[in-house]
Amino acid sequence: MQDPAGDGASAGEYAYGQSTVLGDYTVSVDGVTLRGDVVVADLTVTYAGPGAGDAYEDLHSYLYDADGYSHDATDCDEPLSPDAADLPDLAHGRSESFQVCFTGVDDATGAWVEVDNDLTGDHAGWTDEVTLAGASRTDV
Repeated sequence: MQDPAGDGASAGEYAYGQSTVLGDYTVSVDGVTLRGDVVVADLTVTYAGPGAGDAYEDLHSYLYDADGYSHDATDCDEPLSPDAADLPDLAHGRSESFQVCFTGVDDATGAWVEVDNDLTGDHAGWTDEVTLAGASRTDV
C-alpha cells in the first residue's frame, strides 16, 4: 500500500496485534470493528518513559481509507468502552487498552489505522485487509 498522507508512514506496515515503539510508548492496534459508518479500533499502549505519560494527549490516531482519505479519531463522538479520553496517566511500565473511533467511513476495504506520537513525530500503520474487506456492517 502507498503512503496516502505523504508523510513517510508505511500504510499497514504492521498486522493487527503486532506492537511497535513510538517514542516512550509501545503501541498495538489489536483489531477493528465496523459499526455502520463508524470504525472502532482497539489499541493497547505501554508507557516506558520517565514520570507519567498521557496517551490521550501524546498519541493521535487516524484511519486512511483506500482512496487515501484521512479520518481523524478526534472527530468521532461515538460512546466507547474504554474511551481513550478516560485513560489515567500511565506510570513507567503501565499498560492500558482502549478504543478510538472514526466516522464517515463509506468503505473500509483496504483501510489502515495509523498512530502518531505527537511528541516525537514517530508513527506506524496497521492493517488486516482480510478482516476489513470481509467485514459486514452491523448496527449497534
